[in-house]
Amino acid sequence: MEELTCQNEELRKIVESQNVEHQQTDENQNEEESNSQANRRDRTSGEDSTRMENELHNMRKEIDKLKSAVKDKGGENLDGMIRRTDSSFITEVLNRPFPLKFRLPQSELYDSFKDPLDHIESFKTLMLLQMTPNEVMCKAFPTTLKGVVRVWFSKIPLKTIADFEQLSKGFVVISLEGKDTKSQLPIFSTLNK
Repeated sequence: MEELTCQNEELRKIVESQNVEHQQTDENQNEEESNSQANRRDRTSGEDSTRMENELHNMRKEIDKLKSAVKDKGGENLDGMIRRTDSSFITEVLNRPFPLKFRLPQSELYDSFKDPLDHIESFKTLMLLQMTPNEVMCKAFPTTLKGVVRVWFSKIPLKTIADFEQLSKGFVVISLEGKDTKSQLPIFSTLNK
């Protein structure tokens, strides 16, 4: 009986050692599978991340190209429209591009019932805040006119306005001396000299 107990004890130890080995093997296999899955995920997520970064980079390039095309087209259209229109401005004034961040002033339209000097000063102040070039001030000023004064401006002879000083002098003269636009048109030929 003692012998059987010893054999039984030995068998139990063998079984336990085999179970321990089995557990370690299972744990190793589970760990290897986990590592393998993690590596696959890392590779997949790394590949996905790289692919997504490339797609994002390409999309940004496309957006930049579109922005550039719209900006160029807008500038061409605006400048082209101004050049194609018969204008009272000389070529140097017409060819001056608008500054990139230029905004038309938000001021009251002048309709000949207000003080023309005040209108000129308000306009100049708003323009100078943006450091607007003289030629651009010339092109922007007619947008502040309405009524008879707008009609007067539309009848100024072609290619006679060279700078804002000349334009503002004519504007003040027509506003202060009378509303008869036909008799006031020669003012630009005398101001030009």
